[in-house]
Amino acid sequence: MGYDSTFLIIYGGRGLTGQPLQDTSAFNLLQGGWEPLYFQNPPSSRYGMAYASPSSYTLNSGMYVFGGFGYQQSTYNNNPYTGYGSVGSNQMNYNPAQNPSLINNQNYNPTNGDVNNDQNYQPLQDSWFLNFQSKQWQQLQTTSYSRGFGSAALSPFGSMYGSSYSSQPRVIVTMGKTRDWMYSNVDSVGSGNTGFSVNGVSQTASIMQNMPSFNPSYAHARYGHSTTMLTNNLMLLYGGCLSGYGKGGPCPSKDTWLLNIDNGHWERISECPPTKMGAVMATVPSYSTCASPYGGLNQNMGQDQTVAILWGGLESNPSSIATYPSPRDEVAVFSLNQKQWLMKKARPYTDGSYPLPRQGAAFSGGCFQGLPGVFVFGGRSNNDGRLLNDLWFLQAASQDALNAPVSRGCVYPFSYYHLHGIFQFFTYGVIFPFGFIVGRHAPVTNTRKLLHMFLQIFGFLLAICGFAFGVHSVRAPSWLHFKHAHAIIGIITFILTIIQFVVGLIGAMFVKRSNGNVKKKEVSIKKVNQEEWRGYKPWRLAHGLLGTLVLLLGLINISLGVFLAVLPLPVWIIWFIYMGILVIILVLLEIKKLLVPKEKARPPIHGRESNQSLNSSEDPHQTKRPITGRFQPSSGDNGSFRRDNVPLLDSESITRDPRQRPNDVTGAASLPQYNRPMERDHRPRQPPQPHQRGKDVSFDYYVGYAPEHETAMPYVIY
Repeated sequence: MGYDSTFLIIYGGRGLTGQPLQDTSAFNLLQGGWEPLYFQNPPSSRYGMAYASPSSYTLNSGMYVFGGFGYQQSTYNNNPYTGYGSVGSNQMNYNPAQNPSLINNQNYNPTNGDVNNDQNYQPLQDSWFLNFQSKQWQQLQTTSYSRGFGSAALSPFGSMYGSSYSSQPRVIVTMGKTRDWMYSNVDSVGSGNTGFSVNGVSQTASIMQNMPSFNPSYAHARYGHSTTMLTNNLMLLYGGCLSGYGKGGPCPSKDTWLLNIDNGHWERISECPPTKMGAVMATVPSYSTCASPYGGLNQNMGQDQTVAILWGGLESNPSSIATYPSPRDEVAVFSLNQKQWLMKKARPYTDGSYPLPRQGAAFSGGCFQGLPGVFVFGGRSNNDGRLLNDLWFLQAASQDALNAPVSRGCVYPFSYYHLHGIFQFFTYGVIFPFGFIVGRHAPVTNTRKLLHMFLQIFGFLLAICGFAFGVHSVRAPSWLHFKHAHAIIGIITFILTIIQFVVGLIGAMFVKRSNGNVKKKEVSIKKVNQEEWRGYKPWRLAHGLLGTLVLLLGLINISLGVFLAVLPLPVWIIWFIYMGILVIILVLLEIKKLLVPKEKARPPIHGRESNQSLNSSEDPHQTKRPITGRFQPSSGDNGSFRRDNVPLLDSESITRDPRQRPNDVTGAASLPQYNRPMERDHRPRQPPQPHQRGKDVSFDYYVGYAPEHETAMPYVIY
């Protein structure tokens, strides 16, 4: 919308058919009527363009138009809402799936609820200027990018720049989107010898290039936002949609920024109004500015405070959970002196009515009957989505706006976007790290495994919920959203989380942990050895690497998400302090695990004994077997070793651990026991008894083959 002291100029937009419009109309503020305007070379049909106009009539005043979406480089057949006949006439093409009662409504809007409608048209790169003096459209230089739904703001009141009325006012064009991308560019127009001029001879002066959305020091890329120039050097930016189109963030948002144009410095302002997208925001002219065109009428020639008015806009969408809709009489007022928002009440029209809440309305600051305020025309109703064509004027002098009654305090809506961040923070920032520490560094106890499994399962369930909330919060097609670092890393992390969960289940089902001891089961006289699962080592390696990778990616993605969420500065400072402490703890635990030597393990016996075997003297349940000598000493034995007393065991076997071990031969088997060199059992010698006739003589010594003829029995390990 353009303002020309006695006229309001409306150009372009989109009608009920969903097609971009090319017409230009003027509303006479003195006579109160609309009339069409015709030009020889008007801009092409478009909607969603950025526009700016001074709030009072000055030399070289006019209306600037930048970009938008239109027919350029596109075909009519791309519009799903309109059917075209052989002669190209426009006809309504209703969706048969819609409620017939809505279709028959004369105010039915076929584009209502369609978030993909912009895919049917091409973004435009050209820029135009409508000169209010010559009543002609003039094409300017093209902008840096083709984009629509950006925002433009012009230096207040267009009075003068520097000291000359002939100088061009400064215009700032900000951000916007295409069909598949979103920009954060900020360009200056008409600032002396840089930027655009009405003659189209100079180029754009770039204030900020397209920057990534991972820095809290400046406003991130968005569309559907609102801007206004408070002074020739300060621009106020509010809200918009930061989600989709290759970027990430809340949609709608409620962050407020103040840009110093000369040095390109952004300043974050405290938040207060609800989330808004496509809202009306304009700087209010002073009484002195509005009095000058009316023959010197002077109501307040003093210096008024600089204030901006914010009204309307889309405040919620399907991703919203807790919303606080603005009352119909509520207006947000920004005071430059205080650098804060104030929620005020506006008086109704004489019949007690208020305008319907809407989004995407055309607006301009200006004067009506010598009173300062803001003009608002059309837009889309927030209640039923129909297009509006009513015109309103909000009378709002700066001091009157500041002194108006307070409506309510600051509000903080809640959506699935915030829920996504909360769930993922507790999953990857609290539960998974704690489960990692328990599973890898906690002392070996009976509860460690159960606690680790409980934490990981609980965290996995939270990760599923958080991922679902994040996908639901995106208000653009998925292929347009999952193109930036946070979304890509998030998908990879979620997939790895699922794989890690499955790997953990495999380990819980097949791995038999024995706390360092080999489990044995005795059946009759057999010893059955239950060895560890052969895949234990590969499983443990894969489980540990996946867990570390998931934890690392989770912490990185939380950090990126903190930036995308445009949270206040203290929030992301607290997060990075917490993450730094957590990383230091994890690193120290890993260093300790590497440096602290493990207990020296015994070598395995026959490749079957555990490394943590006890010595026979340390095992309270181990007792030595009684040794029974193989030979009875003869009467002439002097205690020396005889040849047949040589044990059948080799010296190597004798020196081994005497404890029972798997596959050893024990006393349970009916095999003879042999003397060992140092363990002979000697009985006290009995005196010889005289032989008596008639009595049996029994031998108390071994009778058999001579030692040299006795066959040695092999020692067999069973």
